[in-house]
Amino acid sequence: MQDRYSRILMHHYRNPVGNIQLDDPTGMATCRNNLCGDEIQLQIRVNQDGRIEELGWQAKGCMLVKSSASILSQVLKNQLVDEAQSLAKSIIDWLDSNLKETRPSGLTGDLEAFEQMDDYPARISCVKLAWQAFLDATSQN
Repeated sequence: MQDRYSRILMHHYRNPVGNIQLDDPTGMATCRNNLCGDEIQLQIRVNQDGRIEELGWQAKGCMLVKSSASILSQVLKNQLVDEAQSLAKSIIDWLDSNLKETRPSGLTGDLEAFEQMDDYPARISCVKLAWQAFLDATSQN
């Protein structure tokens, strides 16, 4: 199973979804991990119905930051902001518990790759960075 998850993360690192700069975002946030120097800027465009039209991000840092941002972009595009925020919060809470809490119900598809983080607790903050930037960007709306 670990190999499958590693392949998912490497695929997103090599073929990132959403690694673009949005020209007219409705929300934007920058988050930094002061322990390792990772940084991400995330932009979001939400339509009048409250649905996420587009996500863009630029990251400086490790493979996990970029892979996590790519997975976030793939999973959250076209979702309602409220639903996306709920999923992001549950993922952050689950990661904060060092994956000891019950796995969030929305953790399917490529999101399952995060399950391997229980072997790398020091890297959990790398995975969380994009999700926190998303919450910060959507809290402006």
